[in-house]
This record gives sequence, structure tokens and C-alpha cells, in this order.
Amino acid sequence: MSKTIGRNPQITMLGYTRVGKTSLLAAMHRWFEDTVEKSDLQLSPDYATVSILSDQLSRLEGLFEHIKVTEDKGIAPSQRQHTYNFGLGKRGEEPAFNLHFQDYPGEYLKESPETRERVADLVRSSVVVLITIDAAALMEENGIWHTSINQPLVISALFQEAYLRLEGPRLVLFTPVKCETYVHDEARAEELKRRLKEKYQSLLALFASERLRNDVAVVITPVETLGEIVFSHVSHMRPEESPPLFFFRKIGPDSVYRPRNGDQPLRYILRFLLSRAYAERREGFGPLNPVWRSLRDLFGMDQHLREAVESFARGNKADREFEIVQGEELLTIDS
Repeated sequence: MSKTIGRNPQITMLGYTRVGKTSLLAAMHRWFEDTVEKSDLQLSPDYATVSILSDQLSRLEGLFEHIKVTEDKGIAPSQRQHTYNFGLGKRGEEPAFNLHFQDYPGEYLKESPETRERVADLVRSSVVVLITIDAAALMEENGIWHTSINQPLVISALFQEAYLRLEGPRLVLFTPVKCETYVHDEARAEELKRRLKEKYQSLLALFASERLRNDVAVVITPVETLGEIVFSHVSHMRPEESPPLFFFRKIGPDSVYRPRNGDQPLRYILRFLLSRAYAERREGFGPLNPVWRSLRDLFGMDQHLREAVESFARGNKADREFEIVQGEELLTIDS
């Protein structure tokens, strides 16, 4: 069998323009780079991916040159669909398979029926969808900017279309970013989860429907994409003056860019993939997405890789600001 499987897991980064999708990927990559010596795994972006993420990391690090930090606007919005490729394998060896993170111009969600259908196709074909949420827009002033910035109504309609005829299990990650202020203590972390469930009530109800509840795992997994900052203020208080500008401040004069929990989405993704590969090997799913079959064969033949992925995947968090909302059975690692 070839070292690189023919079909690789596709993951869609879902969110409106400038909500923080690229910053999230940068935080995930930065975390893995900083802690690679603690893992038997290696996450290797291809040249195009590392070029974009290096640019974004430089911008994020530059934010901390000032006491006050203006809301990170990241790199210029993409004008086309882009795939971020990460090879995953044992440290020091060639990647065994690739994770494809699909991004798209955020305006596609509202631009035209054709562009929305393009995003729906991505969501439909992806085994994992990662919903990136601007935490300040969700939390401040009772979330008056949430609808305009995070576009929950559009995203709910997108899933209703994309999951109409779902083929095989799926994982949906709700990932608040720039959430440092809201995970500072247990009470705030609980409020973040409560507010998220309230504002995404219709979408969560869709996932919990009789048609989908056995096939869709749902997880809340916030990522502190900046690190040593807290929310300061917003530029104006009238939501009709869109978009607002959020400001943050460093927690100390020596604060630096230090994202936290960037590993958690990846841990959940690998836990889901490994769980589904094991389940398919035990039971079979009938007409199967080639991704599952390829991963089943790969994990079945390469014991050391399987053990490394399993060890990493078991490090996910499920307390405080993290929660498996539904589908824990789809995340059970049982070979």
C-alpha cells in the first residue's frame, strides 16, 4: 500500500469574512510547532500553506508591539477558494496522509446563490466542519453584533441544505476564537457555552433532530488565538454602523503572542477519524466514503502510527469551556 492514501479527509472552515479562520489555523499550526517534541506525530504544511500561515503569524506577533491591540483583521480576505494542506505522520518520516482544510471568501455566504451553493458543496463533502465564531461579537452587549459578524442564520440555512441527504457520520466543531476574556474562569467559560447554545439554538436543534442526531457529533472547542490579551472596548455601540471595531489590551507590558488550546480542534478531528475508521473495520458502513476505507486500511497496517494518533487524540479536553454536545459515541476510540 502507498504511504499516501488516495483520498484524504476534507475539513471545511466555515465562517463569514474576517471572522478569524486563518488566525485559527495559524494558532493550530503554532501550537503543534511549539510542542512537537512532546508528540510522536508530525504535522507538515505544504509550501503554499506555510507561506500564508507564516505571513499571518508575523501579523499576529506584531499586534503585541503596542499596549492596546486592535482587533486582528488578518491577511486580506481571500478572493478564491483555498486549500490548506497538512501532512500528518510519524515524526521524522514522510506524511502518511493529508488533512485538507478548505477555506473560501467569507462573502460567498451572502454573495449569490451560486457562491452559497459552492460552500454548501464543501460542507456536504467534508467529514468535518469547523464553525469559526468571533467570541467578542457573540458575547459583548448581549451579542448585538453576533448576527451581522458571525452570520448564524445563513450558516444554519447552509447546513439545512448541505445535510439534507447526509451520507456517513460527520463532526461539527463550534470554535469561538479571540475568546481569552471569556474563558478566564469557570463562570465565564460556562457563560460562553450558554450564550453559544442560545445563539445557535436552531442549528443545534437541526443536528439533534431524529434524522441527524445519530450521525452528527457536535463539540464546543474554543481557541485562544491571540493569548495574552483581554477585551477592552468596541469602537461604537450601534450595531447598524457595521462593522464595529473591537479593541483588546495586553495583560502585561511583556505580553506576547501565545495562542492556547490550538491543539484541541486537531485532537477532536483525529479522534473522530480514528473512531470512524475503527468502527468501519468492525462493522462496515456499506457504500463507504473512500476516506474511511483508506484510513481503516492505514491504521490497520501501521501500528505505530495508529498508537501515536490515538495517544494524541485522547488528549482532548471536555470540561470548563469545552463540551461534547452530542454524538460522543461517534468519538469513541475502541479498536
